[in-house]
Amino acid sequence: MFENIPPAVITAAIGGLAGFAAGLVSPVFKLVESRFAKADAEQERRRAQIATWRQMLLDIRHQATDDQGNWYMDVSQHTQLHPDYLALRPHLSSEARRKAESEHSGRTLTVGSALGTQLECLNEEINRLELLWGLRR
Repeated sequence: MFENIPPAVITAAIGGLAGFAAGLVSPVFKLVESRFAKADAEQERRRAQIATWRQMLLDIRHQATDDQGNWYMDVSQHTQLHPDYLALRPHLSSEARRKAESEHSGRTLTVGSALGTQLECLNEEINRLELLWGLRR
């Protein structure tokens, strides 16, 4: 059947079909690659957000304590006005939000933590979000 067709024509036809098939499959690969790139970018954004929130805790603790580490102010108002807390607040559980925003609980120390009750509660919530977002196992 193909004996009378010159090899160049067969080669050209196979090349044309391969090009056509690649043209059909290529958008699928680009779509998959795009989705992976978006997922990677979202994970990086979340990692950066977690790091920002952790730095916020350290900043608030530093501002609320003296050079010897003694608490001299309630951190509730300072926490609520911090721009990074405003980004964290929608992600908090209602219990964590209540603790973080209640007055006079910031000076209470948690055994084994230098953050105080309010900031330790926020730290636990940040850890929970990190696990929820699949950034840590």
